[in-house]
Amino acid sequence: MKLALRYLGHRDGAALEERTDSAVSLEVGQEVLVPSEGLVLGRSASTGLRVASARVARQHVRVVPLGDSLLVTDLGSTNGTQLRGSHASKGQLGVGDSLILAGEFDFEVVACDG
Repeated sequence: MKLALRYLGHRDGAALEERTDSAVSLEVGQEVLVPSEGLVLGRSASTGLRVASARVARQHVRVVPLGDSLLVTDLGSTNGTQLRGSHASKGQLGVGDSLILAGEFDFEVVACDG
């Protein structure tokens, strides 16, 4: 089974940058496949999935497929990562579980065909 992250949106008042030069433009409902080598989410344009916000670290989390789940590792972010609603530096997420960056940007793990 291939897994993806679905962007659910950001919280009211989220600190968004007004730059749109990201490799991936986040839109609510957008799904991004997590490749076998993994994916880094962060505000740097060099990450696999860019979240343009000063509250998100340049390289915030690394997400790697692990069987029917994703292994999520916070890469030392200042504003933290939540897995299933709890702050964590590392953990596994399955289909339907939530990933929140910096308390403001919400993602859900979904199964996908692509």
